Amino acid sequence: MLFLYRKNLLVNSLLLIPYILLLRLPLLFKEQTVHDTACPSLVFDSINSVLSSPLLHVIFTSLLLFFQGLMINRIVIINRITREFTVIPGLIYILIASLLWSQLSMTPLLLANTFLILCFRSLFTLTKHPRPYIPLAMAGFYTGLASLLYFPYVLMIPLAILTINSLRSIELRSYFQFLLSMTSVFIIVFSTLFFKNLAHAFFVEEWLANASLSFDFSSWVKTDWILFAAALFILLLPSFQFSSFIKKKSLAARKKISLLFLWQSLCFIGLLFICKIEPQLITVIAWPFSILFCLSYLKSKNSIVHELIHIVCLVLVLNNHYGFFPIDLQNLL
Repeated sequence: MLFLYRKNLLVNSLLLIPYILLLRLPLLFKEQTVHDTACPSLVFDSINSVLSSPLLHVIFTSLLLFFQGLMINRIVIINRITREFTVIPGLIYILIASLLWSQLSMTPLLLANTFLILCFRSLFTLTKHPRPYIPLAMAGFYTGLASLLYFPYVLMIPLAILTINSLRSIELRSYFQFLLSMTSVFIIVFSTLFFKNLAHAFFVEEWLANASLSFDFSSWVKTDWILFAAALFILLLPSFQFSSFIKKKSLAARKKISLLFLWQSLCFIGLLFICKIEPQLITVIAWPFSILFCLSYLKSKNSIVHELIHIVCLVLVLNNHYGFFPIDLQNLL
């Protein structure tokens, strides 16, 4: 099935739409809306209140996923991360972002991922952009929005600074452009919430509460250990092919692939300290993993293995969502 998405033609991109609808239409038939409880967001709640029906949820989340998939594909193509122009990275991201029932409805994590992807898209243009302050300002803006919607994405700040330093030699004041742009988002949101008497509830009761470090192995149950092992497996799997991923790549492409690995690792470690472990947190590392999976697929001499992995995962997910043979993957964990 992956071969249908191997090319980067208009028809291949449009085929992502029925793929998304196939995964997310079950939300219309089950009266259940699951919200992300790992790190709640008052800003997100005000946005989510507009989506008052399951139909609006399906339409909005489907369009959002389609946009995210296109942006991921665009990152891969513009930065020459793969030799072939393909829409497979977006396809894999969509599948991972729809694995569990709790991922089908609108969540702060899903919405924040939009700005996360846009942030890295802006940062990766630093190697070619004649005016670096423009992508830096946009990256800071997107970082601020992502972290307001989903607090753990403050982890983007040190990684973004490292990315800037790695991809281009710039003056010190350029770093302040990034930080100033990000801070301006916080100021605007704080001012809006202040006049609505919600500033204290958001920045103190919610934001700082999420910042507390509550990592404790002794409190983990069986489910936490299974999720930990699954995430660790996802992280380590592409690492065995890292040398082949960067082989015969330009220096800029090598740095960007390395940063994808770094983002996965940073989020994996950081989320252990910040958030309650929940299955839908796999969405955090979905977009860099989708690119690395695509690299592995294109490098493989026998692509049937990747095809089988995709088909098995897709069948299990569809069975879980539509209930052909009732097996609740989330409760099974």
